[in-house]
Amino acid sequence: MKRTKIFICIYLSLVLFSCSKKSDDNDSGSTSSIKMQIGEVGWEADKGIVIGTSIVDGKHNLTVTGANQNFNGETSSFSLIFSQSAEIGAGNYTLNSVSDGMATLTKVNGKTYLVGQGVTDIGLSLEITEVSGTGNTKKFRGRFQGQLKGPTSADRIGVTGQFASF
Repeated sequence: MKRTKIFICIYLSLVLFSCSKKSDDNDSGSTSSIKMQIGEVGWEADKGIVIGTSIVDGKHNLTVTGANQNFNGETSSFSLIFSQSAEIGAGNYTLNSVSDGMATLTKVNGKTYLVGQGVTDIGLSLEITEVSGTGNTKKFRGRFQGQLKGPTSADRIGVTGQFASF
């Protein structure tokens, strides 16, 4: 049930932010970005970038999502959502098997990798370094680092990345 709520939060966050904020060349000077290293390989979102907050069932949710349209010849996507009862501000957070949050990275070596609720033995550190604005116009800058787990327990990848919505 808890996992279902997280997926609902992710879906609602994507819908809300895709309607309210678009990251494209016509944006008024604001650019959003998500970049990371997957091991030694660079990854950068070039489509569908959404970075923002929502409130669902009394939980504050940070969503960071985007796609790389040509990562090793395929479209790879990254999604991170972190939830807590208090407003999300600058600080250090952890996504692990007991936190309210999850990250997924698809189409890396033909596999999907996960970290967060229900995924044991790994974690992802999230540091929000800057926040400005209020409500659905709030902007974020931060970084993340850790491991995601693939289809088998031995299948893990390390990621180090950054994101910004201004």
